[in-house]
Amino acid sequence: MQDTIASGGQGLAVPTDVTQLAAVQQMVQATVETFGGLDILVINAEVRGDGRPVEDSHLEAWRTTLQVNLLGAYYSQAAIPALKQRGAGKVITVGSGVGHRGLAGRSDYACSKAGL
Repeated sequence: MQDTIASGGQGLAVPTDVTQLAAVQQMVQATVETFGGLDILVINAEVRGDGRPVEDSHLEAWRTTLQVNLLGAYYSQAAIPALKQRGAGKVITVGSGVGHRGLAGRSDYACSKAGL
């Protein structure tokens, strides 16, 4: 495989808090301004919680996991107008087998991935 940069490719890094719709909108806007549009979106942000069993877990850890892993995916709606403007587009959502079979100490993560 050729090196993308060596063959003339470009990249753009936009640090984005996916739990904030405005931040996701800014990321999409920066991408469209830089590249003239948007063709593909990969939803891959995740956190894995604190690894505690449910009976010892903290609500805030669960809330953070769900906000990043599940609501962060919802906020990808900000990309839909840019994808439609190009006439088509792809959205790839990265899940996890843990969403189907669970994992001890990771119920928050498993629930969020099952939700995807």
